[in-house]
Amino acid sequence: MIEQVTPQQQALIPVYREKWRKIALSTEPIDRKKATQSVRCAYAALGYKEPQIVICDSPCAALYHIFIPIFETCQSSPSWRKIKQEITAVLGHNLTYKMLTQIVTRKEEYFLFSLLNTEVYILRELVDYFNLLLGSAFNSLERAIDSRRQITGVYTWHERWRKFDRFARHQYHDINKFFSASISRGALSDFYISVLKGDRDTVKWRAFQLLVANCGWIYPLENTCILCDRPRILSFDSQHRLHAEGGPAIQFADGYSLYAYHGVTLPEQYGKIHPNEWRSEWLLSEDNTNLKKFIIQTIDDRRLNG
Repeated sequence: MIEQVTPQQQALIPVYREKWRKIALSTEPIDRKKATQSVRCAYAALGYKEPQIVICDSPCAALYHIFIPIFETCQSSPSWRKIKQEITAVLGHNLTYKMLTQIVTRKEEYFLFSLLNTEVYILRELVDYFNLLLGSAFNSLERAIDSRRQITGVYTWHERWRKFDRFARHQYHDINKFFSASISRGALSDFYISVLKGDRDTVKWRAFQLLVANCGWIYPLENTCILCDRPRILSFDSQHRLHAEGGPAIQFADGYSLYAYHGVTLPEQYGKIHPNEWRSEWLLSEDNTNLKKFIIQTIDDRRLNG
């Protein structure tokens, strides 16, 4: 069992961190043929049959693909338990945990988590990226579902949304967990195998590498696998916070975007305008107190530094 790393091996940690950071933050469009083949390879490595593979242009489109039909079923059925059974029968169980543990992790690596986590784990920009983007996608989904709502005598709207929201966010909301965890585990495992010469299941490790290298985000469900293309724009400031001036910090091929200024998420009406052109009169119609404070501070800072 490996219990320590040499100074020479320690010096290579930033190399592997940067390698996997580039994979995580790539804006190259995925090759859909390669992505499909990679998913088939990963499922085969885990002993599962080939799933139905659906490729979407953005995480938001993926959420729509999965959850809009679920909610429409929810509205037509009085039994939430029956709905969940039907959904599981169609989509299958979530394979996130199995993909992360069976393909990547070995007990021999565990000491690396505590020894190297500040170096091997990917920079904070990934956390901001995933959390902000997925939160925005779920808010967009909620608005879409709200526009389709149908009040029935069985459930009130609030009761239906409460159950749907719990189901969505906790049972199938793993695109964030899988991708961010897989990048971190990938960096760790790559260092463990390539530098420390640790033992590995060759077939499963190869399947994992293909999956992360050739796919964007992924919902790995037993019968259906939802893939997301990579963003076309992904912009950070010098402190690794999502940031753009007068345009989206994140934008996908279908136009789904997120605006941010030094890590603060902005509504489109503000984000698409360069901060030099922000106006104090916006405050008269803005209800968000925190956003008001941020706009005032940004305008003041610009004036002082201008």
